[in-house]
Amino acid sequence: MRLCLAYGGVPHTNELPQEYFGKGWRDAKADAPYGQLPLLHVETADGASTVLAQTPAICRYVASLAGLIPEDPLAQARADECFMAAEELGTINPIVNVFTGDAFAEKRAAFFDSLLPGKLANIARRLGDGPFFCGENVSHADFNMYHHLDNARSVEPSCLDAHPTLGQFLAAVEGIPAVRAYLDARPLAVDIGTKPMLVPREDQAEGKM
Repeated sequence: MRLCLAYGGVPHTNELPQEYFGKGWRDAKADAPYGQLPLLHVETADGASTVLAQTPAICRYVASLAGLIPEDPLAQARADECFMAAEELGTINPIVNVFTGDAFAEKRAAFFDSLLPGKLANIARRLGDGPFFCGENVSHADFNMYHHLDNARSVEPSCLDAHPTLGQFLAAVEGIPAVRAYLDARPLAVDIGTKPMLVPREDQAEGKM
């Protein structure tokens, strides 16, 4: 969703639960739809506001603001298909951001040895000649697929080597100027598997990790 917002130049702010709710997430869960993150607080021109929950719904909404939803209904369906295929790789996210020690080793093996190889073969076949999953035009689904494949690559840099077109796909997404600017500015995930955290790029450059 942040890639969609960056691509469309949509004004927004990022807030932690403590900042938004005024209390820690454990105490704030009861105030959130479905008791989950992420959430998107939307303020409309007429002064009304609403809170959206669930990643696919949020992504589709911000993609509509950013001009990332294909106009053709069949292309929309293809984009939704790709988006959900990417969601099936979602277990990579806690591998990058949460697990450590034995739990990290176990989850990493399950993902890279059992889940990912078959998924990648199907994803690469569906991508075809690309450059994106709906052809020449990028969509929100491409950004979701990029997110998951890039996370996988951050843990196992060679995991996509058997499917060169997927590497080309990642490069195509990274070649979009607004996306490149966002990627160059976002925090870096460091110490994956030991003490995972996000570090501002300026801190890493200055050796403050």
